[in-house]
Amino acid sequence: ITAFAPVSLLFFFAALILLTATSGIRLHPVHYGFLAAAFFAFDLLLAYLADQLSAVDEAGESLLDRTMIIYGSGISDGDRHNHDDLPILMLGKAGGRLNKSGHWRYPNNTPLCNLYLWMLHQVGIKGDRFGDSSDLLRIG
Repeated sequence: ITAFAPVSLLFFFAALILLTATSGIRLHPVHYGFLAAAFFAFDLLLAYLADQLSAVDEAGESLLDRTMIIYGSGISDGDRHNHDDLPILMLGKAGGRLNKSGHWRYPNNTPLCNLYLWMLHQVGIKGDRFGDSSDLLRIG
């Protein structure tokens, strides 16, 4: 975690400045510090959690391999309250139910609740709908 922390923070500031400059959003310089501290703290906590879970051995596999953790946001643009193009990070293998890794892009207007419904099915909760879901998400 400590090796990537300074690089991650520098990348975050660069991306934040670039995005606000190109989108026309005006932020007071103090706001950059608050945003960076908040996002950076969450990222470090997630990395710490993943490290701790991967260090615990449970029946020959790590506890991280036996879990499903998602990390992301429900809103892609806070000014417009859009929930399009959401970057969602999924950690763990769900006890062997999730064997794929990679980057997937889904069609526009795919509800995030489709992922939540898929996750519920993976842990044995069989439901037809969750929130605004329209179908089970196909992973991969």
